[in-house]
Amino acid sequence: MKNLIFLTITYQLVVAIWPITTFTYNNIDNSINNNCGKNFQFKPNRIILTQKSISAGAKFLKKLKVSSFKECYFMCCNTNECSTAIFESKATQSCFMFDCRQPGQCFYSSHSNYDTIILEESNVGLNQHCDSNNLCDEVKTICSDGICICQSGWIAKKGSCVQSVCKSPELQFQCDDSSTCVAIYDKCNGIVECPDGSDELFCPSSMLHFYM
Repeated sequence: MKNLIFLTITYQLVVAIWPITTFTYNNIDNSINNNCGKNFQFKPNRIILTQKSISAGAKFLKKLKVSSFKECYFMCCNTNECSTAIFESKATQSCFMFDCRQPGQCFYSSHSNYDTIILEESNVGLNQHCDSNNLCDEVKTICSDGICICQSGWIAKKGSCVQSVCKSPELQFQCDDSSTCVAIYDKCNGIVECPDGSDELFCPSSMLHFYM
């Protein structure tokens, strides 16, 4: 009977305390996001799979001794490369920071005594503005001078990057048939060079007038 009473009281205490704990974390989440200028997601009871993530391209940044989850949050926020931080709430109270900015780089698993924050970033498309918080959304693109462009060996076609078949992509125009290349200066020169005529499509009107 005493055991039953003890269990009942314990259950009531847990039920009473749980909403307070959740509310506290939500307050931390909102306040830090506002002060940080970045948008993080809080994932309780989650740990990063370190070896699997590093093998996929993630970068381990550092381990810090911290006094609280909130301090770990702020440390990640103030570290430019940090996109994921794991707070170990056991006696050691450590903060592990990782750079997982590219999609599919970091993997996670459920684990008590660990809480994780993950940076939510905006991915942008080809020819759009990019920076450290707005990453190019394709692995075939890179951020160059603040604009998403195709990586070397890839060319922009119909809003995405495709692999070039031209020997000198910088000096040649690849026709839409994906098999023919013409000199870059033959693009929009008023003379059809590509079998499909794509070298004379979408030309500025000023150039058409020049060749007429």
